[in-house]
Amino acid sequence: MDQDRWTRFLVMNVLLVGVGFSVGTMLLPPDPLTQLLVTIAVVILAIPISYWLVYGGGLARLRGRVGN
Repeated sequence: MDQDRWTRFLVMNVLLVGVGFSVGTMLLPPDPLTQLLVTIAVVILAIPISYWLVYGGGLARLRGRVGN
């Protein structure tokens, strides 16, 4: 694996998990079971999304559409 892409993958994964957990905390009730289920779902979803953004060219497509 390319070290630069691996680092971007890890950073993207941490960012997605952090944002997903924060949004889930604000929108859902403070029930511990609900928070646990949201955290598990966010982690499961963040890994393939991070992979698509870094290795699948998704980040380059987003940059192209935004204009950077």
